[in-house]
Amino acid sequence: MLLFVQPAPESGGQQATFNYDPTVQTWRPVESEDGKVTHWIGWEIERPPTSRDLIRPQITEGLPLNLNGSPYVIPLAKLPDTDLSQLPKRFVWRKGGIQQVVKDRYADICVRCQKQFEWILTHLGIEALSNLEAEDFVFEPYERFYLCADLLNVNYRVSGPECCELGIVDSKNMWYIIKYSIGWQYWEAEQRVRAPKEEPGKAPATLSAT
Repeated sequence: MLLFVQPAPESGGQQATFNYDPTVQTWRPVESEDGKVTHWIGWEIERPPTSRDLIRPQITEGLPLNLNGSPYVIPLAKLPDTDLSQLPKRFVWRKGGIQQVVKDRYADICVRCQKQFEWILTHLGIEALSNLEAEDFVFEPYERFYLCADLLNVNYRVSGPECCELGIVDSKNMWYIIKYSIGWQYWEAEQRVRAPKEEPGKAPATLSAT
C-alpha cells in the first residue's frame, strides 16, 4: 500500500500521484525496536519535501528556525520567567470558572521543556540562555532528539524517521530547536531592551581593574 501526503493547501506543491518508480524516487525502511521493517517512507529525488509541504493546516505560534535550508516554526512550549505556553490549549472548569490548560496531547512536551528550563535556572542561571551549548542540557542525546521531533510534530507532519531522513534534526541544530522552544530569543531581546544605554558622546563605562 502506498500512502502519499498531499502538499499543504496553497503551498505551491504539486498534486501527489500514486506511483512507485525507484529511478526517480528514494525509499527508506522504518524499523521497529525489534528491527522489523514496519513501513517505508519515500520522496522524489529532485523534489524532497520542504516545510511548506509538511505544514499542518493550523499551526501554533513560535519562532522561525532554518533547518536544512527550509524554515520551520518552533512552538513556544515555555516562555521564560512565566508559566505560560503557546502549545494548543483547551478549556477546563475549575473553582467555578474556566481555565486554559495545554491539551493532553502536548502536555508531556510542556513538562519536558519546563524541566530543561528549570535545570538551566538552577545549574547555570538565566544568563546562560544566550550561550547554551550541547553539554548544558539535562537530557541525554536520544531524549533531545525525541523532544525535537515532538516539537516539530506540533506544526508539521513529521515524526522521528522523517526528521532523520530530511536532516532537520541533527547534533548541531537540536539545541537551537530546544532553545527556541523555551523562548530564548524573547529573553535575549528583553535583556537588550533592559540594558543601560550610554549617553551620546560619552565614553563607555568600564569596570575597575581591581
